[in-house]
Amino acid sequence: MNYAVDHMEVDLFKDDCRSILVSSWPHLISTDSTSNEIIIQLIFATSFTQINRTHVAITEYDKGCIKILERNTTTIRLLAGTYNSRGFADGPVGVARFGGPRELLLDARNPGKLLVTDDTNNAIRSVDIETGVVTTIIRGSGLNQPRGMAWEGDQLLVTNHYYYISQLSWSFTGNVTNKKLVGETYPGNLNGDFEVAELSYLNEIKAIQKDLFAVVDYGERRLRLIDTTGKKVLPVCFHGEIQCYDGSEFYSTPNSILVVDNAVYVGLSSAIYKLTGDNLPCPHRNITTMLLPDQLTVEVELTDDHVAVLPEGFYRLETTYRSAACVFYVTVKGSENLPGSTGTSTSVPEECPNMNRTYYLPVSSNKVAVPLEDGRSKRFPEGVYRQITEHNSIMCIYHIIVKRFTEVKKLAFNAQYFMDCNIINQNEYGVFMLRSIMQMRRNQFQSICGEDCTVSADLGQDFTCYGGILSLHWPTNITYPSNTQLISDGLSRKLRRKINRTEIMKTLEIYVISHQPPIIQAKVDHLEQAVTLVLQ
Repeated sequence: MNYAVDHMEVDLFKDDCRSILVSSWPHLISTDSTSNEIIIQLIFATSFTQINRTHVAITEYDKGCIKILERNTTTIRLLAGTYNSRGFADGPVGVARFGGPRELLLDARNPGKLLVTDDTNNAIRSVDIETGVVTTIIRGSGLNQPRGMAWEGDQLLVTNHYYYISQLSWSFTGNVTNKKLVGETYPGNLNGDFEVAELSYLNEIKAIQKDLFAVVDYGERRLRLIDTTGKKVLPVCFHGEIQCYDGSEFYSTPNSILVVDNAVYVGLSSAIYKLTGDNLPCPHRNITTMLLPDQLTVEVELTDDHVAVLPEGFYRLETTYRSAACVFYVTVKGSENLPGSTGTSTSVPEECPNMNRTYYLPVSSNKVAVPLEDGRSKRFPEGVYRQITEHNSIMCIYHIIVKRFTEVKKLAFNAQYFMDCNIINQNEYGVFMLRSIMQMRRNQFQSICGEDCTVSADLGQDFTCYGGILSLHWPTNITYPSNTQLISDGLSRKLRRKINRTEIMKTLEIYVISHQPPIIQAKVDHLEQAVTLVLQ
């Protein structure tokens, strides 16, 4: 292969049970690992799927259309879309438009239709195989350049080019739901529970077995395992690493994946990599547990459903997974309340230096970037993370501790008004009216926040009135260290710009029935701003 292997399927047209059909620009190729047969040349072909033994549907990304290849005669015709005219429109051939058709997948719930990821339209489209009519299942609504697709029961898993996997379901009446299954809106390389895992640029996704999927993370040059039952992202290791937390890295960028019997084929930039036997993906099942107070052993459930009774220590265990010999590790930590226990794993040699480090989460972020001993960097959420590194030819364990600041100031929206404080301080009805107005304004401030912050719904104590000045505060969930004096980060600047562009924020009027006049405008500061951002 001279170019990237974009997609692979077992060649249904061949009877040898070993040929693979491959799209690699600009060709559709049938290969049996000993020879390559060029089926057809399509300059803009991106992906394909076999509708049956003799017919192949092919996407032409740059031409914005889908074509059908007849294998017996190698003739090709337009199936859906408008050739060389990209855009967005539903309808029959010559009317419908695709922005960028990527992957094709037979609709498992409606075999007469094809599903298409239309990445520049952020959409999943449906094509009637018989008529070529295109309809749209979902557009936008959380999709971000969708690429690969795989069925999980009657739900559709969709890889978004930018860092996360969506889970879609829809009914024949047209109701569609889309939720983010795993990943973030920024790139990363962090395995673990769905809530904390980070992915990079994604391509194809394929089922390895029930509830276990392999996804191509070409941004990190790795495969990831998506365990939808355990809700974990697991690494794929095939270089024989003693410790494999991040997964093995391919020598060139992976693009596609194919699972056949006991083998996993990975399409790289110029070759196909076959994982078999000891190279098959091993699930990442490392276990860390702690002794209970006054106990010398703990029961540990192993990956083969057996239970081992282990004392404090660090254990290397082996198991078999899909005919592969897989290694995982069990760490049993001692309880600080256990007599004679160090509270740490006995596997840490005395020659290991104390490398434990503590980091604090930055403002308005749930994760912090941490430099690791191997020179790389990872983002961690709040918690304690066990790491292993080599020091003087021995394996050393250390911990990364990520904390939040315990004493913090909250970012708040603030406005001040000239008024008689007796109306508020000595009038329960005045207080009731003021809180009602603040709740209404709270909703408007939440619109300013968008997804960047949350305005507190508890407004009971967030106003003061002294010396003829009424001060109103709408605190958010954004916290800063207690010694912070000035707000100058990107979030505050973004909020400031949105405030300045919102007409109602220029005066932020309130209505006080006992005041004359009853409608009061907020006083402005030296920058002519009625709403300020403060720390409290």
